[in-house]
Amino acid sequence: MPDSADSYKKELARIRELARRQEKNVVSVRVSPDALEVWKSLGRGYTGIMAALLEYTALRKPEWITQALDREK
Repeated sequence: MPDSADSYKKELARIRELARRQEKNVVSVRVSPDALEVWKSLGRGYTGIMAALLEYTALRKPEWITQALDREK
């Protein structure tokens, strides 16, 4: 993976900035205790990162959502 760590960090920073600029809605999401532990281990601001990744997926990778839904059938 060439430049994977740097590319990941830059993309995550870009996603965070985009997420900060937009109006937000409050929603509830159910996650497993194990997943929540991992998210919380990221420290303060983990919910913002979670929201940014959800937004990125919905807007830029909707096929991932479709594939996940197809697997659940």
